[in-house]
Amino acid sequence: TRGTPTSPTDLGGCSSSPLNSLASSPNSPTAAARDQLQHQRFQQLHTAYELAMLLAATEEQKEIDTQIAVERAGDKMAAFEDKLERSLKAQRDTAIHEWKMQRERD
Repeated sequence: TRGTPTSPTDLGGCSSSPLNSLASSPNSPTAAARDQLQHQRFQQLHTAYELAMLLAATEEQKEIDTQIAVERAGDKMAAFEDKLERSLKAQRDTAIHEWKMQRERD
């Protein structure tokens, strides 16, 4: 039994047919068309790869931007908390001072 066809001869063709010899000739129009198609396919794959890499880089940049925004928001929140704590401490100290002053007057 024969295996899977792998050559023009296996497919019932003749390896010395004019079409096969024309396609295998490096200067033939058929070979030139084949080469052009291969080049176009390569360019399409390369463009698809570049677009995929650009998309990945864009997504990564979005993640980085989000992380920076979260960190900045955290920094702002910490600064606000510090300011609030200082303000409350100052109000407490003022209230204690006023209470002591009132006590001394009484």
